[in-house]
Amino acid sequence: MSARVGAREPGSDRPLPGGPADPGLQPERTSLAWNRTLLALVLSGVLMLRWVPAHGWFPLVISGLTACIALGIATGQARRYRRGVRGMSVGHVGADVVAVAWMVGAVALVSVLALVIVVALPLH
Repeated sequence: MSARVGAREPGSDRPLPGGPADPGLQPERTSLAWNRTLLALVLSGVLMLRWVPAHGWFPLVISGLTACIALGIATGQARRYRRGVRGMSVGHVGADVVAVAWMVGAVALVSVLALVIVVALPLH
């Protein structure tokens, strides 16, 4: 999926009608969204630690999993940002569908594991 970004009327500095109001800011917005996701995952992992006294080692596994996912986001973020900036310079920016699909799967997995802690595991 790609979109024409920053298209201008011929001989004018005005963007074409229906185009983005702020061409060039898309990589920054995308980067901020990934950073918010990273922060939410780290916070979720830290909050899982409160269940360690009640449930033993299982919450530590979830905290470790969220830390690994957050590390994956952080390492891929620089590549995604550079790709977005490069795409802006040529006029086409595509979505990173694979990264989004992995993130959906990871968040779903962490959510299910957290539900197991809260609902199914007995208290010690």
